[in-house]
Amino acid sequence: MGQDLVHGVPHVTSLQEGQVPHDTKGAQDRLRGGAGPSGSRDETHRVWSLQQQRLEKLVANLVPAMLGGNPSYLLTFLGSYRSFATAQQVLDLLLQRYGCALPSSDEDSGPLHQLKQAMTSILGTWLHQYPEDFHQPPEFPCLKTVLTYIELSMPGSDLKYWVHFLLAELEHLELPDTEDDAPAPEPAGETPLDGAPAPALLPATAPEPEQRDARSLLSLVCCGPRT
Repeated sequence: MGQDLVHGVPHVTSLQEGQVPHDTKGAQDRLRGGAGPSGSRDETHRVWSLQQQRLEKLVANLVPAMLGGNPSYLLTFLGSYRSFATAQQVLDLLLQRYGCALPSSDEDSGPLHQLKQAMTSILGTWLHQYPEDFHQPPEFPCLKTVLTYIELSMPGSDLKYWVHFLLAELEHLELPDTEDDAPAPEPAGETPLDGAPAPALLPATAPEPEQRDARSLLSLVCCGPRT
């Protein structure tokens, strides 16, 4: 699901509306085997291109919607974009369009200040309401990208501290629990519970052939031959 602005009013649409409908003759040709692999690849590419164009349009409308006092557009988008895009795709498109490093400005209502406010609202709402979108262990690329943008464009924003907190929390979730997983050490120097002597550390070795011959000869000398 997505959403467009039509005369300033959010209009919910879906990806299927932007796809090229399949004509009956084309469907029959494919059933007969007339459309080869190249035709399938072309159709897939067309569908992908339409979806990409639609996603770019939806993301491009985020800032104008916030500037126009229409936060419901952002809420609808954040609640539905996962059906046709990833968090990385949305963030990349958002920062490509509006994420240039913004210089500091003393103006209270200038365009740059308004853009910063819109971006702060978009990122802040996203981070607070959908923090799971940024759970990308072990490197957390989206969250670190947001942090870099904030440090460059709005270093004094309170949003920076929330990003640091969220990053620390997510990294903590990924730490291995070594205390619970490590096997308990065996106590040294204990004897078996039944009091039996501990087994020898080294196995007994068989006597060498020379030793066996000497023992046999000694037995014959002392005891005499067996009858």
